[in-house]
Amino acid sequence: SHMADFGKLSHRTNTESAPPKTRLQRVGARVLVFYERVLRWSLQHRARVVFGTYVLCGLMVALAFSVKDVILLTEGDPSMFDVRIHMPTDASKEETEALLAELDARIMALGNPDVEATVAVRGMTRTDMGFSSGDHLGMVTVFVVPVTERSSLHAGRDLVTQVSALYDDVVGPARLEVVEVRAGPPRGAPVAVRIRGEDHERLVELAEQVLAEVRLTPGTRNASHDYELGKQELQITVDEQRAALHGLTPEIVSRWLRSAFGATPASTLREGDDEIDILVQLREDVQEDPARIASLQLIAPSGDEVAIREIAEVSHGRGPGVIRRYQQKRVVSVLSGIDEDATNSGEVNSRLQKKLAPLEAANPDIRFEYGGQFEETQESLDSLLQAFVVAMLLIYTILATQFQSFSQPLVVMAAIPLSFIGVSGGFLLSTNAIGLIALVGLVGLTGIVVNDSLVLVDFVNKRRARGMALDEAIVESGKLRLRPIFLTSITTIAGLFPLSLATESLPHLAPMAQVIVYGLTFSTLLTLLVVPCLYRLDVDLAQRLSQRFAPLTRWATDPGAAVVDEPIDTTAE
Repeated sequence: SHMADFGKLSHRTNTESAPPKTRLQRVGARVLVFYERVLRWSLQHRARVVFGTYVLCGLMVALAFSVKDVILLTEGDPSMFDVRIHMPTDASKEETEALLAELDARIMALGNPDVEATVAVRGMTRTDMGFSSGDHLGMVTVFVVPVTERSSLHAGRDLVTQVSALYDDVVGPARLEVVEVRAGPPRGAPVAVRIRGEDHERLVELAEQVLAEVRLTPGTRNASHDYELGKQELQITVDEQRAALHGLTPEIVSRWLRSAFGATPASTLREGDDEIDILVQLREDVQEDPARIASLQLIAPSGDEVAIREIAEVSHGRGPGVIRRYQQKRVVSVLSGIDEDATNSGEVNSRLQKKLAPLEAANPDIRFEYGGQFEETQESLDSLLQAFVVAMLLIYTILATQFQSFSQPLVVMAAIPLSFIGVSGGFLLSTNAIGLIALVGLVGLTGIVVNDSLVLVDFVNKRRARGMALDEAIVESGKLRLRPIFLTSITTIAGLFPLSLATESLPHLAPMAQVIVYGLTFSTLLTLLVVPCLYRLDVDLAQRLSQRFAPLTRWATDPGAAVVDEPIDTTAE
């Protein structure tokens, strides 16, 4: 271990000169000889070694993030999913039940052995924030057989894709979506375009245009918008100019209509301690007839009788079922799922941003915002970058305090980018996208890989303090640290390796373990070569700076000519 080596420096120096006795010792001796030869060559070509290594690091990172996709979470195979329907708000219970029966029949007609059971429910549906109820809502929940009985590792996800393709020809629902049901906090849709403004009718018109573009984008499925028409209602639109001629305002007309429809009491009857509201309202047949409503007369402030038709238009119509607001402005959202085997949320949103750019330019007063998983991923990446910067600052502060130097902490921390080579290689070899959990593991990896370089630099400093030559101190420290560094890294890698293989049973933890295994494997090998070269370059730079600024240093530290102050005569006159 690292601590054991600190206490056994003199003992190791005496015993390592003895000839190896066992085959394992002989192999270890050959490895030490080979490492010493490679290390001495690296020190002679230190600039090339360091430059080549970090160029390779930059190329690997750029290649990994250009080829692989970055997503919010990498998850395992789903155990259940919903087919959710939103019928028009004036749909009857029978129409909703008939559609649910058809959807359920199509699922069962697949004959897929991975389907364990289906449950159709009318009158409610699951949402990201809970449940919504209504006669026009319903859902079919599909349960997948246990993981050990499935036909393949991705049987649940394949079933979701298969079911999603069943309903392209379904007519009737205002919105139909196939959504995986997973534990954890609610998440937005893979594609969610928010259209914000003040004119609601214009927002709906733009939402239809955006919806058409989304449906034409490859990889999208079950696209819809969340605008819903309400049930049939009696709409009375007051003409403010004509009403003003009679001394009336929309507020006065509204109060009169509320009383006519029984929304406000005409009087109150008291019986003992109880008060009973007295409601006077129009007959139901009158309330449902726009012509008879238009013929009603109300009393103007001047005392004249004014018919409703003279100041307003009365008709049947359907208004919005729900008015949604986001940041105090009306909003209509276009939502869509994606085919995860063909694309990802980031790629689809990037395409949409390019396709919708002309529409955004033509409507400067309307805000187009890309939310859902795309927005959550961007926010998570920004916060992760901030956490990485804070971690770097804390590590540098601790190391600067220990070494009493500004440059040596940078030599120690130089091992962190070395781990990115292994991590990038692991990303490229994996068939999965880069998930946020994997990037969290990358932040944690920064605190692990500095341990070996920290002790290595400290060993070199101690050897130099004893008077050993610089290159010999570096080589000697590398040879002494070779076995402990390998043992420490191997035990860590061996402990995390089983977890890195559990991609299906532990999908949230396996990516983090994989990142640490990949990064630690490569950083261990490169630390033993690149960190000594960086230490040597740091000393070279310090010597050059010392020679260049030597005259300035001598001038600043030279006390100059001594100045003798005349003694002050304190003798009284």
